[in-house]
Amino acid sequence: MATITSKKVSVYPNATNMVIKKTSVPIFGTTLNIVLSLNDIKICLDYGADVDEVLGKNNLIRLNDNNYDKDNSNGSTSTAVNSNYSIESIQIVNDLPVEPYKNILYVVRDTKIGYTWDAVNRAWIIIFNHVSDTILDGVVDNNPVTGESVKKYMIKKLSEMSGINVLGKADKVDAVNVDKVLLSDDKGNLKASTYKVGGDVMIETTDNLLASEKAVKSALSWESIG
Repeated sequence: MATITSKKVSVYPNATNMVIKKTSVPIFGTTLNIVLSLNDIKICLDYGADVDEVLGKNNLIRLNDNNYDKDNSNGSTSTAVNSNYSIESIQIVNDLPVEPYKNILYVVRDTKIGYTWDAVNRAWIIIFNHVSDTILDGVVDNNPVTGESVKKYMIKKLSEMSGINVLGKADKVDAVNVDKVLLSDDKGNLKASTYKVGGDVMIETTDNLLASEKAVKSALSWESIG
């Protein structure tokens, strides 16, 4: 069996801007699929970096002081383990970086989705989903929405159901028009008429009052007709 002198690995430093200088080739941050000597791998481990041996496209094995210099070709795909992470800084990016640093919140400019890199499990973790500014009919969207988008959507749906513009309907009536009968214009907006609600008894007045049926019946009972 040939002696192992180097391995193809991915290196994940434990600090955002860490540079591992003592290796034969300096490691500037996260470095994927690089061939390092066993001595270089040991240096990375001594620095506290996470190092995965790349055995295949989807086959990784976490290296440590006990197996970094061993033949791990019979190893299986590394399984996910618990990972603790904290956010040290925020970066607005157009696309998620190929070589991410851990403890950074990456917010994608277009989608506004926030991610952080789980260096232990080699996976992106969504910290928060995009907040939708618009609610669309027929679109399944599990993202949170803004209060303004809910308001606009409700106004839109109410307008569609009633066939009228529900914006500002009540603001057509002010204090001067209290108790006046409301009418609708050809656009569905309310406006105050010149008529007010009358009582149950007919009275002599110059106001335009609308009498109730009770008032009309009472008046006809004593009014001489003919």
